[in-house]
Amino acid sequence: MNVGDWVALYGALVATAVASWQGVTYWQSRRPKLVVSTNTIFSLDSDDRMARFFEALESRNADLYVGLLSLRLKIANVGSVRVQLSDLALRQPNADRGWNLSHAAGFPRWIDPEESVVVDPPASDLAGLNLAVPVYVGVATSTGSKFFDEVRGFDEASARSFSAAILQDGQGERMLRGLQAIHRDSMPGVSYGELEVEESPKDPGPS
Repeated sequence: MNVGDWVALYGALVATAVASWQGVTYWQSRRPKLVVSTNTIFSLDSDDRMARFFEALESRNADLYVGLLSLRLKIANVGSVRVQLSDLALRQPNADRGWNLSHAAGFPRWIDPEESVVVDPPASDLAGLNLAVPVYVGVATSTGSKFFDEVRGFDEASARSFSAAILQDGQGERMLRGLQAIHRDSMPGVSYGELEVEESPKDPGPS
């Protein structure tokens, strides 16, 4: 081969490599990219639940805390394409069943880029779920991509550290006084709001 042939071959190889890379980056940009966030929250929506919260706070009893906890799920589309969400389910280690929340979430449904969907499952859909042990959350798309999150269980160590933070930290004390004031001045049946416990680490990558 002469010099001209080598130059032509080199140019062809470079063009092929560039086209291949552009194809890879195009398909990467078209893949669904979701972030699934799972929060445990205290739903303090009645006099009875508020009283039980104060009892749990003082006793540092994990079982009392867990009885007041619920889940809030958030699904964010951080990609550049519209995605159809098809399934939402929970599972726990050593559990003989799962919890399908697709109906509660209104799935199937579309989620646009930069849009977020928040799901507050009703207690009836979480029957049998034990928030003292880890919960695994899975979201599936219509194309078969799956995204996961995990929230650790609210165990005895969590109860002790949570109570200590509220009772000892200056900001926690102010929050506690605010909750007590709301509890004292509110009528039965008035919603007092929610207290978020934690947000678990997120991984935007699909399986």
